[in-house]
Amino acid sequence: MPTAAWVAIAAAVLLVLVGVGGGAFAVASFTSASADHQAAVKVLEQVRVHNNDIDAQLKAVPNFDSANLTGDNPDFAKFRSDMQAYGSKVTASSDTVKADLSRLRAEDKVLKQRSGSPQALFSRGQYANDRHRVESLIDSFDAAGTVFGIMQTQIDFFAKFADGLNNFQLVFARADRNDYAGALAAYQQLDSSMQAITGAATGQYIPPQFKSFAAGFKTLSDDFKGLLQAIQAGDDAASQASADKLKADATALQSFDDAGFQKYEQDLVTPYRTRYEKGLKAAGFTLTD
Repeated sequence: MPTAAWVAIAAAVLLVLVGVGGGAFAVASFTSASADHQAAVKVLEQVRVHNNDIDAQLKAVPNFDSANLTGDNPDFAKFRSDMQAYGSKVTASSDTVKADLSRLRAEDKVLKQRSGSPQALFSRGQYANDRHRVESLIDSFDAAGTVFGIMQTQIDFFAKFADGLNNFQLVFARADRNDYAGALAAYQQLDSSMQAITGAATGQYIPPQFKSFAAGFKTLSDDFKGLLQAIQAGDDAASQASADKLKADATALQSFDDAGFQKYEQDLVTPYRTRYEKGLKAAGFTLTD
């Protein structure tokens, strides 16, 4: 057989082998990409089911109106229970976000590794789309996590505030029974609480309305202590002066700007909430999914 014929036959065989090998490689590539795509979709769906609950908590602003803190008959126990209920919801949402971010980041790492492999040659577009969706949700949930971190800082302040209110109530109850010595003795706990409150009030993300309220509460506490000391000393003039101060203190506390507080909270979280919604949309989801 002429040499040219052998060359032609060899070339044909080579083309067949390459075709078979290339076909097998393509099949393996598509199979691997399909499995990776399904894994990515599974993670996205596992995370998606939490988006409405997270969104609801992002919209929530603590409301302590029912505790009547600035009214004539404040319910400190109600304030504490409301604060604890709010804190529990924020903690649950924060834990959910952390767990979801862990899943998403792990999946993103896998997709990044697989998309750069030779087997991804025929599925670059699919990998790019899956990574875009996963990374969009990462950004979305990262924004939500930031908000919940802010809220937890505020909750720490509210917890200290609740402790202070409880301790003040103890002092007041003893004074109301004319147990002035016992009331003054209880100031050891109250003074400690007030230091914790005023210290926490200087932190970042504490609403200015509550910073003012904390300062007013500290003034009220100090002036009430002065009244008790004056009564115990039998100093009528000092007692009257302290009583006048307390009246002014109470009036100042009743001017708490709840509308301003609500606006501060909304303005604080809105940029993060917008980022959260944008990330969800980029990932192909809506808040009603």
